[in-house]
Amino acid sequence: RNASCIPAEQHPFNKILEVNLPGLPAQGFKDELLSEEWDESSFYVELITRMGASGVSVGRLVDDSDSSGTVEHVRDVNFTIPVPPAPMCPRTTKVTTSCRVSVPAVAANERSRVTIQYSSMSHDVPFGSNFVVQEQLDLVWDENGCSCTITKSVRLIFLKSVGWLKGKIQSSVLTEQNKSSELLLAVLRKRVVETSRIEKAVATQKGMVWEMQRRTTLFSTDWQAPFLPHDHSKRWCWLDTSYTRHPWMPVETSREDAVTCTTPPLRLGDGWRVLGKWEVSTNGCDEDDAGWQYAVDFYRHDVLWGKAHTGKHCRRRLWTCDFQEEDGSPPNPVLATDLLKFSESQLGC
Repeated sequence: RNASCIPAEQHPFNKILEVNLPGLPAQGFKDELLSEEWDESSFYVELITRMGASGVSVGRLVDDSDSSGTVEHVRDVNFTIPVPPAPMCPRTTKVTTSCRVSVPAVAANERSRVTIQYSSMSHDVPFGSNFVVQEQLDLVWDENGCSCTITKSVRLIFLKSVGWLKGKIQSSVLTEQNKSSELLLAVLRKRVVETSRIEKAVATQKGMVWEMQRRTTLFSTDWQAPFLPHDHSKRWCWLDTSYTRHPWMPVETSREDAVTCTTPPLRLGDGWRVLGKWEVSTNGCDEDDAGWQYAVDFYRHDVLWGKAHTGKHCRRRLWTCDFQEEDGSPPNPVLATDLLKFSESQLGC
């Protein structure tokens, strides 16, 4: 089954990166992605090469455009890439990635946008044919086409059972995706064009964290950090969009300390400075005055949450904060160094 055809409602994407990059030219980047040939200097080939890929072979381009004016190009890329040390895993694995580039037609006064979707299968790792890692990059430019917001989302689709290895595969994929996000920003920054309006391309990103709470009974008001055994990683209270312990939480922070914090206990990596402070994000209709949304359980789908708390055991609210890169060394867009220090048990508890 083609993983790209599986609806997001069935297997939702997890947003792991959102940055704003001034100076990335819309038309130039589109032309590069839609080029007939992808050589070693093309965007995706350069990205996987930085990740350690070798023996890269790019398949022929298939034009899958539709009558709406959206241009869609699909091609397969085959390569060999190192595998992080793990029991029963080889040192390298062959990978096949199906790349789909979608560029919708832009009417007057509309923003340019590009969606890139990568569906990857590893052939030599245990149960490699039983799951697909799917990444999605959404790039949206401002009205002038000179500043781009890049969002990276990921989902892991299990086509067949992998038994007890499921948790290990999930944590490994999360770690590698966060590492590749650092390289993604570096490759994009190479394509920045300085103009008279942009003296220096300064990246910004929006940090997001969910605060989760549960109450003991439907009639009590003793809201607290999730505490039931099946809450697993939600017991950390401060979670990323996949409902696991947020990767920006300092590795030395204990769960007991985290759950007592009234604001997000997070710290971004070197090279970033905070713009403002963490604030509760509201849209004015789906949450109460304090920003809380309520549900029967900690669902991933937004439609199952609302502002009515009657008959609901669980609640959540979203905190956001803006960050900007500092002058000097390139920033770390996601704190993968802290994430790599987490043990498998921490990721799953």
